[in-house]
Amino acid sequence: MKTKVYILLNVRECKPSEIAHKLRCQIGVKNVDMLEGSPEIMFTVEANGRQKLARLSISALESVENVTESVQLLPVQDMSRVPVN
Repeated sequence: MKTKVYILLNVRECKPSEIAHKLRCQIGVKNVDMLEGSPEIMFTVEANGRQKLARLSISALESVENVTESVQLLPVQDMSRVPVN
């Protein structure tokens, strides 16, 4: 089952475009968007299963840990198996 997390980043004194480029190169990162205002970057990580999602998310965050000020994780529930009434 595919799992997904949205991650919001506030960045320190560097160009968000450089961070976005670095994140786009990470395995599991599907979308990277630069936002107006704070937080400056939002990206999604997808994986098959929660454990793999956690590993890929940590790896992506480690790639930019020296330039991030704060991080928010927004996990998403898989709604594909929820019955529609």
